[in-house]
Amino acid sequence: MKITCKLGRADSIAVIGTVLREILAAGENPAEAFAVLQRSADMHSKLRQQAEAQEIESLINKLGPVLS
Repeated sequence: MKITCKLGRADSIAVIGTVLREILAAGENPAEAFAVLQRSADMHSKLRQQAEAQEIESLINKLGPVLS
């Protein structure tokens, strides 16, 4: 994810969160998971992929206290 963010590819950043969302949510680093998921949702929005952005935002809201 760090390399992808450094490259600034919105499409890649969006996909990483989508593909890894369950792993991130179940992981041991909730702060990092929150950051990756939020960035992914933001990039989906930037790419006008609203359904995907809303799906990730919904997961963030559902996991709320666990991720913050």
